[in-house]
This record gives sequence, structure tokens and C-alpha cells, in this order.
Amino acid sequence: MRAKNTLLIIFSFIVYSCQHSTTPKQNEENDPAQQTLKQFYTGYLTADGVEDESKSDSLKTKYCTKQLLKKIKHKMKTEELDYDPLLNAQDVSREWLQTMTFTKVPQSSDTYEVSYLDPYDKKKITIKLHVAKVEQEYKIDSIIGL
Repeated sequence: MRAKNTLLIIFSFIVYSCQHSTTPKQNEENDPAQQTLKQFYTGYLTADGVEDESKSDSLKTKYCTKQLLKKIKHKMKTEELDYDPLLNAQDVSREWLQTMTFTKVPQSSDTYEVSYLDPYDKKKITIKLHVAKVEQEYKIDSIIGL
């Protein structure tokens, strides 16, 4: 009898865990800011993105606030930056899309983490971003640590 109760408890716990493990995915699909980040990074890392500077600039203009772009431009001009802060890298690989994740930071209404695995260094790269709603659209407003 004790074994049956133990198995029932374990089974109930497994079922409960499986049901609640799908909740973040559902929340992710309903989060417009997170969807905006996915759209931006997908476009930015494809052949039409970073390799084509005009397309890259167009994507940044569409998905980033003017103040963030101004800050990045200033830091590049003064040579404070020698890498792309939106990717936290100098080089770019489309392979990053395969491992890229977009996560809302708990206890924050506007902070997200974009992470990917660099296949060359085998390191996880994480970029923390603030996202703001600007005229009915979500945009990357700042990069934490920039």
C-alpha cells in the first residue's frame, strides 16, 4: 500500500511538472516585446542583415530607439566600442540563430536576455536589453552594461 501511495505521489508530481513546463513557452508566444526581439535578431543575423550594411542599418532603425543608436554611434566614433554591442561580438555567424533564446528577466517588466552559443568558443553569450514601447511598437531601448 505504501508503495502505491509513493508511486501515485511521484506520478502526480511528474504530471504537474509537465503541465507547468509549457507555461513559459505559451507566455513567450504571447509577449510582443519578445516577438520583436526574435524578429530583429532573425533579420539581423541572416544574409540580408549584418553582411549588408544598409539592411543592417534599416533593421536597427526599425527595432532600436533613436537614443540607443545615437549612443552606439558615439561609442563607435570615439573608439570606445570595437564590436557590435547588439551581438556582443566582432564576428557574426548565422549559426547563432540555432541556439538563440529570448528570455524575460523575472521581476522586470522591460528587461530581456538574448543568449546564444558561440560554436567556435563553445561559450554562452548573453546580452541584457531593455525594451520600451514607442508609438505602439516595441523597440530595444538600451543594452545593459553599454
